[in-house]
Amino acid sequence: MSTSDGPPDPGGTPTRVAALWVPDWPVLAAMTAEDVPAHTPAAVHDGRRVVAVSAVARAAGVRRGMRRRHAQECCPELVLLTADPGRDARGFEPVAAAAETVVSGIEIARSGLLLIPSRGAGRYHGSEQALAAELVGQVAMLAGYEAQVGIADGSGAAVLAARAARIVPHGATAAFLAPLGIGELVHVATQDVGDVVGLVDLLGRLGLRTLGDLARLPRSDVLARFGRLGGWAHQVAAGTDDRPTRCAGSSRTSPSSRTLTRRWSVWRPPRSPLDGWPRPCTPGWSPQVRRADGCRSPPAPTTGTSWSGHGAPTPPSAGCRWRG
Repeated sequence: MSTSDGPPDPGGTPTRVAALWVPDWPVLAAMTAEDVPAHTPAAVHDGRRVVAVSAVARAAGVRRGMRRRHAQECCPELVLLTADPGRDARGFEPVAAAAETVVSGIEIARSGLLLIPSRGAGRYHGSEQALAAELVGQVAMLAGYEAQVGIADGSGAAVLAARAARIVPHGATAAFLAPLGIGELVHVATQDVGDVVGLVDLLGRLGLRTLGDLARLPRSDVLARFGRLGGWAHQVAAGTDDRPTRCAGSSRTSPSSRTLTRRWSVWRPPRSPLDGWPRPCTPGWSPQVRRADGCRSPPAPTTGTSWSGHGAPTPPSAGCRWRG
């Protein structure tokens, strides 16, 4: 199988992309819809297993993948909520609307995750740090949810940077990705997740433990062995995936005229789990942002820039403390 059978090989450095991620979104959306107090341990199940867990439930020992009975044995006070993708999508609309007060051209990769072209937005707000701070602060203030923002070169790296609440400096994406576990590919995929899970399992059995291990393999060999899915995984691991945000040139629409269904239609990657992604941005940093329960999580000093929503963030030059 030739290289042409897989995704095109980008010729240069991917464009900067910002990713805004709300951790544990399915369970947060379910708790909001069912008026479950924030201090109550809760989890979402699909009828057989737990698929999302709140932070309180996680502290009590509940984990994703557990059977319902096992989860209830670990935490008798656990509130089990039924999975509902439609509810998750509808509930995420206020988060998207809050982000659109900061920058236009957002894309919903899935409920709980936004992708944003950050190059122009970063310049407009003065810096990528200021953009991330504004996004986290607006989501906390207008939607009431704690969010994390990551910026990197390439969309896949931006998603993983958001999970780490970091802004990866331009040109440092490969070094950021290299030590991450191969299982991180699952968090990047927006569809065909089952296929990605199977690929990750196979790569692990072949002895590939980190994204760096995969990136060091010749891309042509990975394409020949695993096809387009393998080519996509190799591009993500190497930090060379470059999928422009399709809404990058669109004008901002008012919340009343937007529909989440329309957003999701924009986000249908044709054949690869990342075929609809934008492109990442900078180093790591995380501010303090108001959580869904109205509290502020305690600050922790870090180096560099990290972006999490544990309190309204401001750029480091303003004396804000960041958590990594």
